Amino acid sequence: MSHTDYPINSYVLYTHPNGKEHKLRPEHSGPYQVMNRVNDIYSIQDLVSGKVIDTHVHLLRPFNYGPERTRPVDIGYILAHHGDRNRRSTMEFLVRWEDVTGADSWEPYAGLRHAEKLHEHLRVNKMQSLIPVEHK
Repeated sequence: MSHTDYPINSYVLYTHPNGKEHKLRPEHSGPYQVMNRVNDIYSIQDLVSGKVIDTHVHLLRPFNYGPERTRPVDIGYILAHHGDRNRRSTMEFLVRWEDVTGADSWEPYAGLRHAEKLHEHLRVNKMQSLIPVEHK
């Protein structure tokens, strides 16, 4: 089934126009929230970083949101961390999700690196070097 119309505030997956950024990453990233539409150009917002990008509809796929399976919600706060801070790929953070009770989860650094709540946790725990340059 091919979708060509996504309502404002719905959720979509985004396919990078140059293909996968890395061979270990999935083909589609997201979810993103649809913020605006002008003809076939959609403005979508990354739910973690808050960054808005404009893209053509053919690069979007539906994101089938189901609260029992997935939850595109905000980070309440970071409870803990583990891993080798010299190897970011090993770092994981225990996230307490906002408005979700009893659903704390360990998330990799790569998935949270643009989140302000992570940056706050890193500053408090004297790990500012892990904050990406664009957020310092």
